[in-house]
Amino acid sequence: MINDAVRYWIKDELGTENFTISALSGGANNRGYKIVSHDASWFLKSFSPNHSHSAHKLANEFGFSQYLWQNAVTSVPEPIAYNPQAYVSLFSFIHGEPIAEAKPDSVKSALQFLERINAIPQSREHLNIASESPDSLYGFYSIIEKRLARFQPQQDNQALNTLLLQIQTRANKLLCRLPADAKNKQTRKVLSPSDFGFHNALQTNQGLVFFDFEYAGIDTSWKLLCDFFSQPAVPVDMTSLDVFFASRLFEHVPNQKDTFLTILELTQLKWCLIMLNEFLGDVQSRRQFSWNRNCLKPSELEEIKAMQLIKSQKYFTSIASNIESAASLCD
Repeated sequence: MINDAVRYWIKDELGTENFTISALSGGANNRGYKIVSHDASWFLKSFSPNHSHSAHKLANEFGFSQYLWQNAVTSVPEPIAYNPQAYVSLFSFIHGEPIAEAKPDSVKSALQFLERINAIPQSREHLNIASESPDSLYGFYSIIEKRLARFQPQQDNQALNTLLLQIQTRANKLLCRLPADAKNKQTRKVLSPSDFGFHNALQTNQGLVFFDFEYAGIDTSWKLLCDFFSQPAVPVDMTSLDVFFASRLFEHVPNQKDTFLTILELTQLKWCLIMLNEFLGDVQSRRQFSWNRNCLKPSELEEIKAMQLIKSQKYFTSIASNIESAASLCD
């Protein structure tokens, strides 16, 4: 629900009292609303006031979007205003269709977007480090350790425990494959939307529009590349790696084949754990907020958790063939 304080803020920002607000579905961590006034429309994003990272994500997303718009990157929603006290932000509304399949032309458009934002000459010093951006190759393993540790208080669930053990065992084997200098600091010099994939894009009459920059910032090319080819919602076929390897942003990667394949597999193990987030209490509370639910019935929660566990198990079993496909493109 939108309270009176937010309505007054919207009125001041839009300069009119004549607008309607309707709730949108689809968000996993936040609430979204469409605001319409006469022939114009906007998107209002509402963050949970009870989550410790909401204020940072709100400001980070708006600041990153402003940086892009200030540098003539218009394939993102235009940032209008944000209100840190109310945990809301206002953007232009994008009329488009969700992307169900990562077709070759769409993959090329995604790469062009990355190249465009990384060609911006303006200083990036004021931008944040991208979320969960490792400062070394060893950091990709550390991410898995930290995420696994969050599952320790879980109640007995044999299927979940088995999968977590499989992930831990495989991650430990991959740790041995990291180069000897894996703990050396990596230079973060790539501008990244971070949670970058076609799940955060719309097809419009003017081309693809990308959104959702809560986690955006300065990153390493390793993480940006591996996350893009690991995101499970709209999977990108490994054959498209050739397109990315031809870009100056990632042209160095095939020359470090073994390291790349190790980091890619660690990243895919991370995504297995991300798909299990519904087993974590703090994530459950964010889901309840984004779905505009005061509470989930125990039966509903168990159904969601079971579904996510199946997805994660299937993803885990697909990793070996993904790595094999990627390996053939590095030769």
